[in-house]
Amino acid sequence: MMRKHIVLICEAMGGGVRKHVLDILLHLNLGRYRVSLIYSDGRADMLFTSQLGLLRDMGIGLYPVEELVRELSPRRDWAALRRTMRLLRELRPDIVHCHSSKAGGIGRLAAKLCGVRTILYTPHAYMFQNVGLSGGKRKLYTAVERLLSRITTLTINVSAGERQAAIEQGVLRPEQSVLIYNGISGPGRSEARVGASGSGPHRAVDAAAYASAWRQLLGEDETAAAKTSSGEASDSDEHNRVAGRASSGSDAHGRFTSETASDFGAVSRIPSGAPNGFSADSRLAGPGLDQRSEPVAETAALRAASSRSASNVISFAEAERAARLRSGGRLTIGTSARLDEQKDPWTFFRIAREIATRYDHVDFVYIGDGIYKDEISEQIRAEGLEDRIRLVGFRSNVMELIQAFDIYLITSLYEGLPYSIVEALSLGLPIVATDVIGNNEVVLARYNGLLFEAQHIREGVERLSRLIEHPELIDYYGRRSRQLYEEYFTLGTMMEALILVYEGGRPVGRPVTMPENERPALAEAVRGYAHGGATAVPAAVWPSMRE
Repeated sequence: MMRKHIVLICEAMGGGVRKHVLDILLHLNLGRYRVSLIYSDGRADMLFTSQLGLLRDMGIGLYPVEELVRELSPRRDWAALRRTMRLLRELRPDIVHCHSSKAGGIGRLAAKLCGVRTILYTPHAYMFQNVGLSGGKRKLYTAVERLLSRITTLTINVSAGERQAAIEQGVLRPEQSVLIYNGISGPGRSEARVGASGSGPHRAVDAAAYASAWRQLLGEDETAAAKTSSGEASDSDEHNRVAGRASSGSDAHGRFTSETASDFGAVSRIPSGAPNGFSADSRLAGPGLDQRSEPVAETAALRAASSRSASNVISFAEAERAARLRSGGRLTIGTSARLDEQKDPWTFFRIAREIATRYDHVDFVYIGDGIYKDEISEQIRAEGLEDRIRLVGFRSNVMELIQAFDIYLITSLYEGLPYSIVEALSLGLPIVATDVIGNNEVVLARYNGLLFEAQHIREGVERLSRLIEHPELIDYYGRRSRQLYEEYFTLGTMMEALILVYEGGRPVGRPVTMPENERPALAEAVRGYAHGGATAVPAAVWPSMRE
């Protein structure tokens, strides 16, 4: 059978878009599909560039286009269009799948001019959603998207809010798009402990990895921090082993095996002693998906290493977490995001400054790099808050580091659907987020976290204070975050839906909703709160019903 040829086109090879594209590349069945990537290395991060050799060894075609840049430039945009058209004529793909706004414009136009029959587009947040744009620019970007939608076979929106915004702006009709949530391979269900209430799995993290994360965040593990900030693997032997397998071939069916997957959409970097939940999503299966299987010898070795740990698993069940906080333990609030205009790191800093002033036991961590990093770092030093607010820069081991967080805070001005929130869900973290598209679809207010209006410092401080002063909410919301992840945001769910699109089908995307079995209890809790009665829901939840 002749393989179907899929060409992905992407300019923004960093952050969540990079993760999404790498996850697709690493999990497509290369025995069924021929896969190529047209990309720009201008904004590529170290995680992407570190995987180029692996992608080549897998047989994926890589075609850099240096003229493909983020900024509007008639000269360079024309050159990028011509170069992309030449490549598409040579490659003769069956499907072109464009990612993000700039590649979405250049790539879709080039594909149409080259006669490609199936043209797909994933915006990862439309430019017209940017609240910082002038009215004129917003109208321009909206008009461009309307025109390009006429040559687009199908738009894949990563959130229902993003899709609805496009429909309301006349960019597309409902039948021209589908909803496919971003998904990740998070810690496995089998490693999650049942909490004190017995209501299901919550958080489980490897003790050694947790301790390592804390040492890195505190600046005490300089070697590990240096490796991860430079993009090196936390376990170079693991990286070399996987790369060696890639260069020597794949499995008996021409597929790449499970060790190539990772929580970052790159090579698996499993810390020494980590439980098996940190391996690839073993449920990936189907005609278009890479068939993942876990080698018995490696599984046994990991379990043996785990058993040697003095305390293999730290459980963050409600009683244990509350006891830790009551005993004076420190609380960590953090995020993983670029320090740029969209993510609004200044609001993060101002909220952190106010909370650090109020509560001596609360610290803040910001993982990421960007244009505002130096400026905010200088402000932190000027106010003497270096020990309370830490900007740790870019790290390749984000999922390992955010294990040390107790609360996840995100301050974005606009989103498609951020991977960082999905990562927080998978680790069972309560989330405090700005009430914008994407965020407010993953954070169900008073169910797995709290929302506040973008750039409203006082509201953000109030929401965090509620969790700090009522530690029972941290576990209550966190447990439900994990449940939402398992229901909607696994890598297997995302890939199965995407394969269906590649095969000409149309997945039925279900927007995130509160589980039906939770609604009676919540309704009862509201009635109980109103009448002063006892409920199964923490009482601290219900003052927010008046918001």
